[in-house]
Amino acid sequence: MREKYNLVVLLALFLASTSAVGCGAPDWVRSMNDSFKFGGSVDREVEEKHRRDYAATHSRKAMRWLLGHCVDTGMSYDQICRVMGEEGTPESHDRQLKTGGGYLIDDEMYSWKDAEGRSIVLGFREGRLVNFDRAEFR
Repeated sequence: MREKYNLVVLLALFLASTSAVGCGAPDWVRSMNDSFKFGGSVDREVEEKHRRDYAATHSRKAMRWLLGHCVDTGMSYDQICRVMGEEGTPESHDRQLKTGGGYLIDDEMYSWKDAEGRSIVLGFREGRLVNFDRAEFR
């Protein structure tokens, strides 16, 4: 009987100590896990490097990296401009661009040019990016 009482007391002390202190992992385990986890988000320094490169040289490689890693369907025009580091050029003669591509006549089209003179045209419906697949730019 005494052994059962000691076991209950020991269990109660253990539960009280773990609830008071917490039973989380030690700091070194958490920091190691954070070092190796995949966050799915882009490293801001790498993004900024590509943005500066695109703004300075209009490098096609930097432009495609930004589109492939930082842009996604549903983003606003302003968000895209922040990613690219500059505003797009409105495409006023965009009827041909909208034909057969899943765009509506009211969609707004903007282009961003690279140093080689080629353009990437993005379509926005009600201020949001539509018909965009980032995998095409990776």
